[in-house]
Amino acid sequence: SCRGNSAYDPLLAAAVVLLVYAALFPTGLFWFLRKYCIRQPREMQAVLEAKYGVFYDHFKPQCWWWEVQVIARRLLLLVVYVANFTHLQQRTYGVAVVCAFAMVFHAYMQPFKHAQDNALSLLSQLMLSYAAITKSSF
Repeated sequence: SCRGNSAYDPLLAAAVVLLVYAALFPTGLFWFLRKYCIRQPREMQAVLEAKYGVFYDHFKPQCWWWEVQVIARRLLLLVVYVANFTHLQQRTYGVAVVCAFAMVFHAYMQPFKHAQDNALSLLSQLMLSYAAITKSSF
């Protein structure tokens, strides 16, 4: 091949996509929601909520940023999972710790407007934490 390091092209593309998803998307979403959707006059709220409400309208007003936290948590789980640990059990412990902290934080914040949404999300995180913890005990 005349291109040289063509074996690194997919790796470079993956790194760029991960950077965009990991850093730019959550940061941009947080900034956009805070600047344009949360602090607007009442008449603008309906228009903005129709377009961008999927990111914040099902959360309590003080937890409008929760979707950004969910993206960041997923990214952290991915980073811990693919990190180059010397032992498989270290990775499993790392995932278990992230899951447990996320579950406790969710239980403390109760971000959803409806109690059943909080309960279902907490149950989902409990199952994920349980799976990670039981995996780490082997």
